[in-house]
Amino acid sequence: MILKISTFLRKRTVAVGIVIIAILFFLPVIFQGKVLLPANFLVSFYTPWAAAKFPGWDQGIPYKAVGSDDLRIFYPQRMFTQDVLRSGQLPFWNPYSFSGNYHIGLSETAVFYPLFFLFSVLPQSLSWLMLQIIQPVIGFIGMYLFLKFFLEKKYAFFGGVVFAFSGILLVRMVEGLSVGHTLIWIPFAFLGVEGFLREKQLKFLIILTSALCFSVLAGWFQFAFYLFAYSLLFTFFRIAGVGSKKVGWNLLVFAPFILAPLLTLFHIWPALNTLLISPRESVALIDLAKHLLPLSHIFTLFYPDYWGNPATLNFFGQSEYKEAIVFIGVIPTLLAVFSLGNIRQHKIIVFFIVTAVIAFLLGTDNIIANSFLGLHLPIVSSFLPDRTMYIVSFALCALSAFGFKAFFEDKKWRNRANMGILIIIVALLVILSHRLLLQYLPVPSQIKVIFAYLIEPINAYFDGRPGISLRPLYASIHANNVIIGDGLIVLFAIIFLFKKYLKNKVVYSLLLGLTLCGQLYFAYKYIPFSYPQFIYPTNEVFSYLQQNAGLSRYISAGSGYIQSNMPLPYKVFSPDGVSSMYPLRYGEFVSYSLNKGNPGQVARIEARIDPPSGELLRGDNPFMERFMQVDGVKYIVVLKKDIPEKIDPVFKPVWKNKDWQIFRFIDASERVYWTNTYEVLSQSAILSRLFSPKLPASTVILEKEISLQKTPNSTGSAKIVSYTPNRIVIQTKAKKEGLVYLSDNYTSQFKARVDSEATEILRANYSFRAIKVPAGSHTITLEYRDDGFNKGVVVSFLTLGLTFLGTRFLKRKKVFS
Repeated sequence: MILKISTFLRKRTVAVGIVIIAILFFLPVIFQGKVLLPANFLVSFYTPWAAAKFPGWDQGIPYKAVGSDDLRIFYPQRMFTQDVLRSGQLPFWNPYSFSGNYHIGLSETAVFYPLFFLFSVLPQSLSWLMLQIIQPVIGFIGMYLFLKFFLEKKYAFFGGVVFAFSGILLVRMVEGLSVGHTLIWIPFAFLGVEGFLREKQLKFLIILTSALCFSVLAGWFQFAFYLFAYSLLFTFFRIAGVGSKKVGWNLLVFAPFILAPLLTLFHIWPALNTLLISPRESVALIDLAKHLLPLSHIFTLFYPDYWGNPATLNFFGQSEYKEAIVFIGVIPTLLAVFSLGNIRQHKIIVFFIVTAVIAFLLGTDNIIANSFLGLHLPIVSSFLPDRTMYIVSFALCALSAFGFKAFFEDKKWRNRANMGILIIIVALLVILSHRLLLQYLPVPSQIKVIFAYLIEPINAYFDGRPGISLRPLYASIHANNVIIGDGLIVLFAIIFLFKKYLKNKVVYSLLLGLTLCGQLYFAYKYIPFSYPQFIYPTNEVFSYLQQNAGLSRYISAGSGYIQSNMPLPYKVFSPDGVSSMYPLRYGEFVSYSLNKGNPGQVARIEARIDPPSGELLRGDNPFMERFMQVDGVKYIVVLKKDIPEKIDPVFKPVWKNKDWQIFRFIDASERVYWTNTYEVLSQSAILSRLFSPKLPASTVILEKEISLQKTPNSTGSAKIVSYTPNRIVIQTKAKKEGLVYLSDNYTSQFKARVDSEATEILRANYSFRAIKVPAGSHTITLEYRDDGFNKGVVVSFLTLGLTFLGTRFLKRKKVFS
């Protein structure tokens, strides 16, 4: 029996190996029942939980300050998605955030991503955990199978492990589930291209098409775009290597790049429509330039925490840690250098080297990147430039496998001049990365002064700033965070020098072991293993709003500000919101009110309404009060310590506990009301008039003339009798014709009927809705109908059918082997 088990395991060493390695990275999950969602961070840092005490945690709950995107965007969005799907509908519209926002049109919601079917059969927290854990495993499988076309199994295994547990996959595993699942399909795309060009088998075209579709459906559009473009570039590179006389049916490899957008058009079309009405296309160039990294970012190849780490609360680098990660491991990076020795044998190495250099230059602050941003290319110009490090990471992972082979098999490396040059380059990088630590070294002050003078131009070039001195805290962070990298570099040098005295299996095991040790250290430092009981626990503030607010919205003010999207799991309506896109008009409305009549710069991805609590409650902020009237905001949540002594009578206290107090704004309008008074103004004049103190609260401002007779002192009523994300039913009653105003964001995707007759939804009060209604009693029905989605579904099914017929035809022609 033991012999049979041993034989069984030997035949499956790759599968057993990746399972064992994956277990090492998730030991707290297996033995302590922890989750990878940063729930500890949620209840320790974010209000209202941070103000509460949890039994058994009187000294506080330890946390790592990472994973905010999962907490504020992805996890709440997925809860909303599943709730709507369970009701038998598609989640086209989210009425709880941004005063109403697109949901399917936000690509990151990944409503149609196949692997997310788990959420429909298992609890969300368990599904989330499983989808995180399988992410590196999927990445490994794709990279291993791709590299096997060029390398022996042991080198392909190494490259697969490096990619699976590279910095970008580990970070994105807990910084946006959709993002990580967008990234992992790139080796499968390369596998499909390479496999088809070599073997002409249909399965490789299916793999390529599936990889492109899965990446798009996983939802993070920028990375999906990079995967698509990079894979297409690889295809051109490989076709060019075949030669013009042998192309023939090889051109079929381009078919998936045409099919994938058509097959996912039902996902792409709503996303593009949402993009066109969002603030992203109007984002300032200077805002994007902030995400260009200094050239010194190259040091993070050896020292990922060169600028600190958010998990230890000491990150001080440019941009965000998760956006700029390029680290694949010290040992793999050093091995990637050796890949140059295999260029003659594997021309693909040139492709990876050139594309890695170009991608690095496009993500760092230099003339090339700045010139590219200055082109203002549609859609692409709204991308964060430092995310090109994704391509750098993938290329280096592949190069590390080729370099590993050269490390073992090329016996002449130490005798080559170019090897000496490369060693010098690596040594210079190490020295330059330590230049800011001079003040900590036992060196005479005269030498420090001379060295500082010589190194000054290098500082200005690498970091974009003169001066060698850092604040002592930052310099100490540098000093602490280079130790691990330096140690691994030294160990690698020792193995390189003495490898001829060691067996190949020992050398392989040492390098793989050191790689895993480095990545395990990185992972356990960053991954926020947390306790599942802290995943959006109940809170008295949300409980009160759930029971009393109804359809009315709330805001939080002062130091007790509750972050955007945090109310979404509790189905509490808020004018706040954070997501990849939201209506530009609404952003302008929010910006105008927050800046007290100055338009200001519209936030790129977030509407954050957090006025000073004292100013608001004293009645000193008429712009915010008008905002609350127009938007149907009836409740204000504040910490007791922020409440001023004098409170304006329009704010009536309705609830409190030992930490919080909630006020009701008595001048707030209902979410829907009937009116007979309106004005018609041009778009540019609306906001000024809307916030004028002389404008009656019930007056609605439209942008087009309508045939409606104004009748002074006329009255009517409007009441919401049914409200779901995609359908709203309102009953009205009035003796005269009038307007029904609804403080939900305007979108052309909602269609309206008065009784059974279709009618137009008017854009009202700059960003909201109004419907003309005749005298008498009527029922207004508003339903979400996304024509782009419907057309996309038709195109996708037609494409699928034609692809099936085309495949059968090609099989008859015996195109596939």
